[in-house]
This record gives sequence, structure tokens and C-alpha cells, in this order.
Amino acid sequence: MSNFRSFRKDLELMTIKANKPLIMIESFDYKFIIDALSNILEKKQTIFWHEGTQYLSNFDNGLLYGIDGCIYKEDDDDVYTNELFKSISWFKSQEEHYLIAFVSGILFQNETALIPILQEFVYINNERNAGERQTIILISAAHIEVIGLEHICERLTLPLPDKDDIQDLLGYTLQKDTTGFVIDICGEGNPKYPFAPDFKSQEDFKRKYEELVDALYGMYLYDIKELLHTIISESPFHEIQYGFKRGVTLTARVKEVKKQMVKNSGLLEVIDYDQNYDQKVGDIDNLRDHLLREKELIVNQEILKSKLPKPKGILLVGAPGCGKSASAIATASILNLDLYRLNIGDLLGHKYGQSENQFNEALRTAEASAPCVLWIDEIEKAFAGAGKDNNSDDTLTHIVGRFLTWMQERKTLVYLVATANDLTSLKGEMKRKGRWDEIFYLVYPEEVGVEKIVNACLEKYGFDNDNSLKKLLPENSKMKEMSGAAIESIIVNIAKDYLLHKNQKDGEEILKVKVEDYVKSGVDTFTYNSFNEKIEKEYKPQGYKPASRN
Repeated sequence: MSNFRSFRKDLELMTIKANKPLIMIESFDYKFIIDALSNILEKKQTIFWHEGTQYLSNFDNGLLYGIDGCIYKEDDDDVYTNELFKSISWFKSQEEHYLIAFVSGILFQNETALIPILQEFVYINNERNAGERQTIILISAAHIEVIGLEHICERLTLPLPDKDDIQDLLGYTLQKDTTGFVIDICGEGNPKYPFAPDFKSQEDFKRKYEELVDALYGMYLYDIKELLHTIISESPFHEIQYGFKRGVTLTARVKEVKKQMVKNSGLLEVIDYDQNYDQKVGDIDNLRDHLLREKELIVNQEILKSKLPKPKGILLVGAPGCGKSASAIATASILNLDLYRLNIGDLLGHKYGQSENQFNEALRTAEASAPCVLWIDEIEKAFAGAGKDNNSDDTLTHIVGRFLTWMQERKTLVYLVATANDLTSLKGEMKRKGRWDEIFYLVYPEEVGVEKIVNACLEKYGFDNDNSLKKLLPENSKMKEMSGAAIESIIVNIAKDYLLHKNQKDGEEILKVKVEDYVKSGVDTFTYNSFNEKIEKEYKPQGYKPASRN
């Protein structure tokens, strides 16, 4: 059973069959909820309440808005003020069985009197016969925590559409005609804007159609409709097979629009990177081998359709300057996926519930953009202050709990990459097996690793074929107690001085002195030794793996 069919079945059970007195539905897609309730409740007289608006309806006119914040009965004789608790009190004395109220996330903060009124309403209804029971349905776009209603309020959350739901939305026919196989995104059997590429076979059509469904998977229904509307507004025809002469593939265009939606949300930072970026990052051979295997798993349809868990992600730990951020970007490059960065600090707000709601929305945005890589930089600092001690931040504690649940239960292919300077302050449950596919530590490179980093830097800055510059570089053995960032800084400074002084008479002598100064400033023996000690005492015993092969 698809997600939407299951949701409608649960909604019908609670409203019609079980006559539950209090139901809370979480969804920003009000139209979908009203359409679902309309089909379930049919012509039953229902009272609608919206902040500033109340009216009676039997769904004939859909989701309407009243006038001047007043209740209008059919004869327009009775007028009531617009507070929800007065509407509930009035509703209890009426013959109507359903009150549907659209509420905000801070409703119970502003109207604390609602809690005892709703409690009383539930207890009274539990004493009534089934045919006499009334039901209050609260619909909110944000999650609402209400102390006192937890055990007497039934909760429903509109789920993400699964692939069957997406196919129901798209609609398609497999009857061959003069234009090819038709996809009807209106789902009416007579599409206004058919996608009609000339496929060679029905199997070819199905394969491309599945690619389109996969591209849309992870998005909410509302977002899918808006995305397809945007694409159709550009041009009524988009081909979903690759390389078709009349236009770009629909699947490719979907991915472009999804990326733009992430930018518009402002919740995640879109990180653009150069093609083959990973080739510019040296000394991560073990990490690269692991990610190439993950890439095979991601594109293998047989594995993805099985019940095996999808690739989850990696945690990268290392001393400052060892290349954690570069390795995070390289991860997206190797997997060939879009990269988004989640900054926890940017999501923390001052209003009650704002931080949790924005964090949930950020995760939802990432899931809607799957497959993608989600990067959390310095995760131990992002979640600092969350815990059980008296000084812990309750908001961060809630966010960490939500994050751990999401890490374990997410269904979409959001590949998580987190970086950390030190894992000591990170909660134990954040590091345990099952949260990550692997935990890698980035090391201070030995001589072979130094050479790889130097070569990667020379290629990155376009000096890989400049032998004159290469002769100026210090021996690899002199840089083995340096971080990757320090080595790159030396290469950059030498290259700049090289361009400035290479044509001067005493240029060679000047460069030699400068190179020696750069090497002296780059060595950090204390950090080098302390980090290697941490590797031997903590990381290796825990089973963490080195990102370097050397």
C-alpha cells in the first residue's frame, strides 16, 4: 500500500470508524488534507475555523474564507467572535460532527485556555455513543508540542509520497501511437502537455520513466507539482531520454530545478565544486576507494530495490588543516552528487520552536533534493551544549535527538558527511556503528603522502609542468610534520615569489631564503605528536580507518 493510500486509510479510521475526538494533522499542504477529508467525510456538515475566519460548509465550495472574522450560519442570524476556544464551546452544542481548525505552531502558547477546554471536550465525547460523537481536527504546518494532550490526541503526519504515489501523480500510458509513449503528468488520461519521446521499446520507456520517478523521489507532493509546473511553463515538451534532439532530458531538468529550490529555501548552502575536484586532493586513497565502492552501490538498482540499508555516510576527524573540508567536497565529487552544507548555527532562532522547525525543514529540503551529499562542518561544535547536565541547551538536545532519529530512519539517499576536529565532546550515540558507514581519520602525511599533496597542489594551481618551480620546492622529508593546509600554503607562497623574482639577477638566492622561512613556519611538531598519540590511543582501538593508504 502506497504512503498516501495508507495515510487516507488511517485518516478514515480515526474520523469515521473510530470517531476519535481529537486529531492533529501536521502538513503544510492544506489542499491535500482538505481533499482527503472531503472524500472521507463527503457531504457531512463541517465547521471550518481559520485564524480570523469561521464558517459552515459541507465541502461543496472547497477551502473557503469567511468574512470579517465571524461565523456565518446558513441563515446568517448568529454571529460569534473569532477565538478558537469560543468556537469549540459553540461547536459542542451543535449537531455537526466535525470541526476542522487550521492552527499555527504557537497557538497553545497564546491560548493556554485551549488545553483544558480540549481535555474536557475529549472526556465528554468518550462518554457518548458512537453516533453522537464529535471530532475536532487540528491542522498545522509545524510540529506542535502540547503538554496535557499527548495521550488523548491522535497525531498524523502527511508522509512523503513513495514511488507508487509519484507514478499516480505522473500517470502514463504504454500504448504505442504516432508520437511514442505518452506520460500524462495531469493524470487525466488526456494530457495537455504530453511527454512523447520516440522510444525504441517499451523497456526503454520504463527505464527512463523510472529514472524520472527516482529524480522526484524524496520530494513532497506539493513540491513535485510546483517543480513540474515550472518546467512545463518553460516549454510544454521535455524529453526524458538522454540526447534527444529536441531538448534536454526531463530528468536532468528536474535535478536542476531541485537544486534551485534548495538555494531558494535559504536553509542549506549550495556548494559548487569543479569537475574532478577529488583529483586535486592528495593522500586520501583509502577514503577514495571506499567512496568508489559506495558509488557502485548508489547506482546499482538491484541493491537499491532490495531491503538492504542505503549508504549512510562518513564521519571525518582530524587536526585542523589536515584536509577535512577538502575531503568532504571530494566526497561529493567522487560520488558525482550535488553538495549542500548544513550550518546548525544559522538555524537557531529566538522564537519558541523556531529552531526545531527550521532544522526539520532543512532535513526535509535535503531529502527532497536526494540523491545528494549533506555536509555538516565541525559537527562537535555544532552540537556543543546538548546533553543531560544542568547547563545543557534544551533546544540543541531536541535537535540532536531529531538528528539521531533521522540518521537511523531516513529512506532517501542523502549521503551524510560530517567533519570534526575532535570526537571527545561528541555524544556516544552519534559515533556508534550504524550511524555511519565508516569513520575516517585524516593524518599528518608521511613522505609519500607529502608528495601526493604537493603534486595535487601543483596541478590545482597550474604548475604541474613547471620544472623550474618544482626545483625550488623543499624536500618531502622536511614537510612530513605539516598539515595538508600548511603544505599547500608553502606551495602557494613559493609560486607567488617565483613569479615575482624569477627574472631578477639575485632571484634564486632570494627564493632559497624564503623557502627556508616557509618551511620553518609550517612545522608544528607539538600538534603533530599529540594528534598521532590520539590516533594510537583512541582512533585505532575504536576501529576508525585512515583516509590515507600510507
